[in-house]
Amino acid sequence: MELMIVIAIIAILSAIAFPAFRAVQLSAIKTLAKNDANQIAQALQNYRTEYGKYPLEDIEDTAMLESDPEFMKILLSEEEEDMVGPGEYNTRAIVFFEGKDRKSGRGAGFDEEGSFYDPWGNRYEIFLDGNYDNRIQIPGKEKPLRKTVAVRSAGPDGVFAEEEGEKNDDINTWE
Repeated sequence: MELMIVIAIIAILSAIAFPAFRAVQLSAIKTLAKNDANQIAQALQNYRTEYGKYPLEDIEDTAMLESDPEFMKILLSEEEEDMVGPGEYNTRAIVFFEGKDRKSGRGAGFDEEGSFYDPWGNRYEIFLDGNYDNRIQIPGKEKPLRKTVAVRSAGPDGVFAEEEGEKNDDINTWE
């Protein structure tokens, strides 16, 4: 009888603690995504400081990119000849961004090809001020942001909020 009471108490405490633990775990994952997004944005600002421009050609107004291999390898100083030429964009071979590899092909980090993913397995979206007017137009935002670089993750649901006021779990560098 006493053993049953102890088991019941442990079960009740576990039922109470599990949601709190899950909330803390989700908060930590969101913090990781926000940190990675901020590091990508800072890497691009450092690139612009070093080279006086962003690592793209012929961009107008706001450019939207993903954290794909071609783009990320420029920030990692790992450009390959078959992509854009040996160091065509990062001629001084400066490492602007450092990130870890994904574990078992899941979670945050780089995959084998060089794409960089958020903790939910989505690439980050990167917005650059292509005409250098300190304004970026983000899809779904009414007014442009007064920034030169912005990065966002679709968050746990994997879908970007397209309208202001829409339920939004996106992780971004401007909020």
